Amino acid sequence: MTIVGLGLIGGSFALALRAQLPRVRLVGVERAAALASNAAPIPVDEAIAADQREQARSAFAESELVFLATPVATIEHWLGDALASGALVSDCGSTKRAIARAAHGSSAAARFVPGHPMAGVSGGLKQASARLFEQQPWVLCPDGTDPAAFALLAMAKHTRRFVNGFAGRGIRRTLGFAREQHRRARWWSGWQRAVEA
Repeated sequence: MTIVGLGLIGGSFALALRAQLPRVRLVGVERAAALASNAAPIPVDEAIAADQREQARSAFAESELVFLATPVATIEHWLGDALASGALVSDCGSTKRAIARAAHGSSAAARFVPGHPMAGVSGGLKQASARLFEQQPWVLCPDGTDPAAFALLAMAKHTRRFVNGFAGRGIRRTLGFAREQHRRARWWSGWQRAVEA
């Protein structure tokens, strides 16, 4: 599996994968400066600098799942390469309309399962935790996406084991729609920031 973005969400996803699937090979893609400056251990088997585009594409092609855990504009930047790889693709973008439009422009949109874990607001890899997503909703936004993406999710051996393992750890999976999730995510983010302050 390949995770693009090794901050709070991507790092926590990697740690949770490690806990659920200790033998699965994890590849991380992150900005070179962040890889060089990060004092926290990087929980992946191989780290690729984001400017090494061909190396990242090769990692996508060898992955069963590509998880895009970056800001929305960067998700859009990587989405085409991820879908072209043949892997199942999901993301953690807090707003969905632009990402959904970008995915629907691809002939491989059937393999994209848009998502948003409603957990974590600020922090980086140092704050990552395998338990970050426990008892938190993980919204999937399938509107306009080919139902075959969900069939692929069910067929993917490692992904299925991971999703089932997550459910056992208290992850609350739910369905939403891109427009509704766009509005909900803005409200949720504002509320969490107010609580943190």
